[in-house]
Amino acid sequence: MTSHLETDSSVGMADQQQKQQQQQQKQKHDKLKEEQQEPHVDDLGCVRDIELTEDHTLHVAEQHGLADDCGCVVWDAALVLVNYLAKQVELGRLDLRGKRVIELGAGTGVVGLTAAALGAAEVLLTDLPHLVQHISGNIKRNGLHHIATAAALQWGQQPLPAPVAAPYDIVLCSDLVYQQHAVQQLLSNMRDLAGPGSVIFASCEYREGAGLEEMWRLMPAYGLQEELVPYTDLHEDWCSPDILVWKIIKQQQKQGKQAPKQIEQQ
Repeated sequence: MTSHLETDSSVGMADQQQKQQQQQQKQKHDKLKEEQQEPHVDDLGCVRDIELTEDHTLHVAEQHGLADDCGCVVWDAALVLVNYLAKQVELGRLDLRGKRVIELGAGTGVVGLTAAALGAAEVLLTDLPHLVQHISGNIKRNGLHHIATAAALQWGQQPLPAPVAAPYDIVLCSDLVYQQHAVQQLLSNMRDLAGPGSVIFASCEYREGAGLEEMWRLMPAYGLQEELVPYTDLHEDWCSPDILVWKIIKQQQKQGKQAPKQIEQQ
């Protein structure tokens, strides 16, 4: 018969072991993060080396002092997404070969460059006009100019400008929801760029009042259906409870059905 003392002791040991495992995991994560992201400086600015697999390491330049600093920084949500994509490819759950890919709000281009490095046939990295040159520099420094190109795209822009040629097989979005007023424009682009068989991969760090709730609420009106990626499917060293990853698909639209005018015009 087990005494209360023995039970309490067992529980205490289990708690201690769990804490030790969590501490070891944190130390492993911090070490890997330091190794992967130790920046260095060259003519393109601060460069971060991001190891995707044993065979693929990206060299991504960040640059401050542009009109939009936040567009030229590799954010944590992007790192979570790129490592998730790399893990899915490595496990054979995602095949990018032959796929046409577009990234919205590419910033440094790290997410789209990941798709190019992992086998995509064609990748278009889009953002505001003043960021296109910087993205092009990162494409060139990674030797991916035969697969990837950079172009300007304003969210909600109609008609879609050249060289954007929808639909794409995969649409990538990372940490784009931080201003409520831009949510509908972003959803409009997602809808217009995706086809019936497309998948939209999106990651975002949760920020209260940034517009995530609004985006979830409005998705059905834009014919989009989201599925939260299980935390266990993320890369074990690149995940955080504050950073969410979704797979979003375009629902088959009934003939004549469009997004409500009151939404489109707001």
